[in-house]
Amino acid sequence: MKTGVLLVGLALLSPLVRADDAAILRCKALVEPGPRLACYDAVANGIGSVAKSAPVAASAPKMAGAAPVANAPTPTPPQQAVSQFGLERQATAAQVESIQSRIDGKFEGWVANAMLTFANGQVWQISDGSRAYVELTNPKVSVRRGFMGAYYLDIDGSNLSPRVRRIK
Repeated sequence: MKTGVLLVGLALLSPLVRADDAAILRCKALVEPGPRLACYDAVANGIGSVAKSAPVAASAPKMAGAAPVANAPTPTPPQQAVSQFGLERQATAAQVESIQSRIDGKFEGWVANAMLTFANGQVWQISDGSRAYVELTNPKVSVRRGFMGAYYLDIDGSNLSPRVRRIK
């Protein structure tokens, strides 16, 4: 029985065992976490030859004694990074730490699960179950990145920062 489990485990690891050593070294030499993970994923999925034939990025830092590095996708332009803030599922090279906007008109606070539409068109939802009453007109707001993928809303005129998540 133990031999069967071992064989199944080895079968699951076989794509990694067959991976090209040079491709793994190229992935290991990447400094940015996103491109490095993409490189390892490509090797694990058996497309290490794609990484081998990709051009070496001029902007990638070179480490002493390291093999040439094949770079993953080009960095996200700043404007696109801002428009995607809160929607991304993993870290990117051009990661934005916060965005600023405002809430048009009279703002009277929030309740749990309330949807807030910003002047820039983004829609955010209160996700921490909090509630507050504040009476403001056209308040400036910012959403900042927190720990472990959390986002927090800062509202000018309020000392509270509810946790939010981006809907649209």
